[in-house]
Amino acid sequence: MCAARLAFITLIMSLAACSSAPHSVALNPQVAAAQASDKFAGLPIAIHIADARPDKVLGQRGAAADAPKISVDADYSMALRTTLANALQKLGFRTDLAGVEQPRRLRIELRSLRYQPPVNWFGGSARASAILAATAAHRDAGVEKTYTVENGDWYLIAPSDEQIDRLVNATLGEGLQRIVNDDELIRVLAAGAN
Repeated sequence: MCAARLAFITLIMSLAACSSAPHSVALNPQVAAAQASDKFAGLPIAIHIADARPDKVLGQRGAAADAPKISVDADYSMALRTTLANALQKLGFRTDLAGVEQPRRLRIELRSLRYQPPVNWFGGSARASAILAATAAHRDAGVEKTYTVENGDWYLIAPSDEQIDRLVNATLGEGLQRIVNDDELIRVLAAGAN
């Protein structure tokens, strides 16, 4: 019985130690594969990603003012660009990851990406939110839209690095999914196609 208690206390202490270190989220948002199509016959699109977040820190591990910070990988823009490019290619567009200027352009601005931890280390609800702006343009025509996404999950103990990564990536992925599924943005990008 003493050994079981000791093992339980050791487990709790090791989990608490994991939640006391800073963490950098590895962004890898996923967008569900669109129906493969040749509808847009390889129309080229330039994809641009901009970071407009006023605060580069997503949040912190706990409610205390001195809790370790949660941030994001320094070069997250390539992950976002690749995710969008793959989804748009499935729709039939040809994407230019180098950002070479094209008549068709999709600019994504990450305006906010936040993580809110559970109030207690022993459990509660953690939340992630994202605000993205998308501007689709073809020559002089264009449209800009803003997408706000918020997700949460309940945890018995403080979320691990992997759980934080999953929550933030799911939230960001949902925002990117909304962009790819937006018929008005796609119409602007496809303007002039047969």
